[in-house]
Amino acid sequence: MARLDVLDPSFKHDLMESVSHVNKIASMLRERGYNVEVPETKCRPTSAEWRQFSDDGDMIVNGERVEVKERRFTFQELADFPYPTCIVDTKHAVDKMEQENKPPLCHVITNKGATCCFVVPFSTKNTWTVQHKYDRYRNRQRTLYESPMSNACEFDVFFPCQ
Repeated sequence: MARLDVLDPSFKHDLMESVSHVNKIASMLRERGYNVEVPETKCRPTSAEWRQFSDDGDMIVNGERVEVKERRFTFQELADFPYPTCIVDTKHAVDKMEQENKPPLCHVITNKGATCCFVVPFSTKNTWTVQHKYDRYRNRQRTLYESPMSNACEFDVFFPCQ
């Protein structure tokens, strides 16, 4: 078994679940009058082919890249978020976006089920910190960017109706 398959055995399931979250957010944005493109999601046939299947973002909103990240716990509104910081994304993913000069406009952070979300603007990256945390879902250490919750804003405020 390839190392990546061992490190991330639920990749295909997680990818399909993320597609559902992306589509929910895309639908919300379209209802608000935004032009939203969601690139086709292609799942790598084997872990050895991961580089050929990395994407250029979860969606493009009015020409800007937007990333969507699910948190596997519940919160009903931004004020209800249970931590003083929030994980934005993996460090390697954000660094790759910057190296390719394709930083996102923002990260939309959803709860489990995508019934609530908020936005962390990429313009706040200078206040993010690098954290090394154990991911109990994936059963491994990960290097992540975390943002103070003071950077987070309501979805409705960041994406008002057009």
